[in-house]
Amino acid sequence: MKRATFVLAADCWAFAAGCGSSNAPPSQTDPAVKDFPKMGQALTKTPEFQIKNMHTPQEQAEFFRNLAKDSNFDPKKHVEFLEEYAKNPDADVAAAAKDLLDRAK
Repeated sequence: MKRATFVLAADCWAFAAGCGSSNAPPSQTDPAVKDFPKMGQALTKTPEFQIKNMHTPQEQAEFFRNLAKDSNFDPKKHVEFLEEYAKNPDADVAAAAKDLLDRAK
């Protein structure tokens, strides 16, 4: 009987010791989780997002002109976006978008 009590107590102690270490935080962060905030920031820097925050056609036309000067902007990656603004009722916006669209082809 004493042996059974000792074995039961030892088993309970081992179980409790094993459960206690599972609350420790992971030693290394998952790379996808680590970069999660950066992914959202990248989306806000796209031309499609930036132009939606502009209120006047003059701002939009100037934005397209600045994109034309930007060496990092590749119009081939934004053809659908440029086609949408090439049909804009404002002549300046449409002309600036068409200029970039012509570069894409």
